[in-house]
Amino acid sequence: MTDKTPAGLSVPLWAAITQGLEQSPSTINDYRKILNLLYAYSGEKYSVHNMSSEDAQRYFEYIESKAQEGKLSVNTVHRYKATLRSIGARLERSGFVKGYVSPFHGLVRHEQRARTVYTADTFADPKKILALHASLSRLDAQDRILLELMLSTGLSPVQITALRVSDFHFESNRLVLLSAARFLEETTLPWQESPLYLAHMPIAFVRASRTNITWSYTGRYIFSDAFSKLLLSRIPTLGTNRDERRFFHTARHLDFTYRAIHHLLGSACQLAGLSSKDITPNQASLFGTALSALQAGGEKLPFEPIGHWQDRLPIPQQKQIDAILAQLGPDSLKAIAGI
Repeated sequence: MTDKTPAGLSVPLWAAITQGLEQSPSTINDYRKILNLLYAYSGEKYSVHNMSSEDAQRYFEYIESKAQEGKLSVNTVHRYKATLRSIGARLERSGFVKGYVSPFHGLVRHEQRARTVYTADTFADPKKILALHASLSRLDAQDRILLELMLSTGLSPVQITALRVSDFHFESNRLVLLSAARFLEETTLPWQESPLYLAHMPIAFVRASRTNITWSYTGRYIFSDAFSKLLLSRIPTLGTNRDERRFFHTARHLDFTYRAIHHLLGSACQLAGLSSKDITPNQASLFGTALSALQAGGEKLPFEPIGHWQDRLPIPQQKQIDAILAQLGPDSLKAIAGI
């Protein structure tokens, strides 16, 4: 069996870092990659369990220099830093190394990530999206539901994999999905004085820094009668069942991951006569977000959606829409949706 423990770490130390992540293989893979890169840079000199804060600072300066040389993107450097910070924090909380304090603490706190840049190439060809959608009835119920959710609601892959059976409710005899997503509000105000909080938005405080507040927004998506029947055909007690298990699972009854979504989408594209690489999960979600925004604006859509967001587009998605419109112009949403 291949040893997947990162270079320079013992098996027990790696187990302490990854404890509780058994259902998040993509996170484990990210941790392994970043730790192997750290070892490749310095060997035993910089090991995550015995680095000083000065060592951490020097390593951060090293990867920053790679961005200045054009060998790494600014976002990649930020991801490497944030991953190391997460690894250090998990190791510190585990208590595995007596007296250990993460050397990365405080080094990323006030760094601002570059804003997402949208171009025409960011989005999938809408003709291919529509061809995919036209073939969804040929899929089994779970696969069809998953892809319909992405293409009509704009739920991200992370939100899709996080969905639980208990997230579905009946409200006024309509089947409703409650789905949460986080977003940043740039402000120096205390969270209790935020205009969003004072407006009684469906948000919950997560954390705050000197320059922003992290909120969790819970959106309500109200399903059409037709799609409700499809959902109930899979789980007849949906809406009243308070089971905390994941809503989507693989054939082996494991939780769905981004990789599983990517594989499903590739297979569905091939069934529709497309290449498995024509549409990514993120592109499917962006299409759904654009479609939801157009629906909220009363535009005629290229196909019948499976329902609608209650009251407003969720703030995390609205922030995406605002950025797309600012960067690509007022007609960009129609172009993304192929109308």
